[in-house]
Amino acid sequence: MLPTFTDQGSSRVRRLGLGLLLLALPACGLSDYEALMREAQQREEHFRTEQKYLDEPVQIPMEKNKEGKDVPIVNVFFRPPKGISSKPEPSQGLLWRYSLAPKSGGDFTRVEMAFATDDKEFAQNVLNKYQAEENFQAPQRDPPLAFSTWEFNDPENGYSINITKGGRTQVAIVYVFGKGRHDALRTAMDLSLQSLAVDQQAPTARQKYSQKSAWQLKPTPSQ
Repeated sequence: MLPTFTDQGSSRVRRLGLGLLLLALPACGLSDYEALMREAQQREEHFRTEQKYLDEPVQIPMEKNKEGKDVPIVNVFFRPPKGISSKPEPSQGLLWRYSLAPKSGGDFTRVEMAFATDDKEFAQNVLNKYQAEENFQAPQRDPPLAFSTWEFNDPENGYSINITKGGRTQVAIVYVFGKGRHDALRTAMDLSLQSLAVDQQAPTARQKYSQKSAWQLKPTPSQ
């Protein structure tokens, strides 16, 4: 599970960050400093929100490469909602399941993921694994990483199926939760989807996560 950040510890981090920003002032000028302050505060707020709603990154399933070594089947970084285990269960055909961790008390029953490369039938193959009883209007999500989304209930659960648009590597992320709780869990799902990074973006996402800090102090260039 992710570490807990206390108010006292957060205050120390904030004071350190602000101190470093003050040291940067003579080098970058007042306008650059103000822009840097705004960006740092926005990053800290987003960081705190992610820590509240998201768990540690999932482990991508492995396969043997040509040399016989275990390697991830795709280069993907992704954080599920709080309470979901990072370890995949054995594949259910197309889908890999990440279940609610024991005694975690999370809001989601499980997250299921599927991966493909340049497969025109990928989205339909994923949708065929589920049967909707009551459909909902799917939310629109903006770039940089856009999704096609389908949301519905079956007799027991609510589902949100999200499949990446464009790109060679295709990813499907399916959130499963209590029936009818789509709107209540929207923030957690949106933050989780925003964490997804694929192919060339994945190493950068891993590096940022490993820093475990909102403070990335780089002066904003003057316009």
